Amino acid sequence: MITHGLLLLSTLNSDIDLTSARLNATDLQLDSGRDVILRTASDQYSSGNGAVQRTQTILGPLASLNISNNAVITAQRDFIQQGAGINIGKDLQVNTGGDWLLSTVQRSDQISAQYGGGSATSGSLRHLGSEVKVGGALSANVDNLTAVGARVNR
Repeated sequence: MITHGLLLLSTLNSDIDLTSARLNATDLQLDSGRDVILRTASDQYSSGNGAVQRTQTILGPLASLNISNNAVITAQRDFIQQGAGINIGKDLQVNTGGDWLLSTVQRSDQISAQYGGGSATSGSLRHLGSEVKVGGALSANVDNLTAVGARVNR
């Protein structure tokens, strides 16, 4: 977790990757020469004993931006937000040369068993959506805004 007054992150030719990051600041300015990525990490694990196989996708720490005043996010390409939360006390401005993609990250659990003359499989799948909460004005200067499993509140 990073806590700051004015937080300024800037790159010329690379992404700003905030995978599973938690940023808390009074004001925020992100300026990326490529993509800005805010996502909750996920890792896949497998285990088994020959007869039973288990595969899980586990989520890492939830990615979030918690800004008490204003935030400006600028990306020359895309702003990618997957299973992450943005909470802005006042105004949010998003500027991209490409798209703002608000989507989910997936958590799953699957168990398969082989026995005698048959087999059985059981599984569950859950999606963690993205959320944007803005206390003031929300301005999005983007090519496309795609929101799947997302919530935007103003």
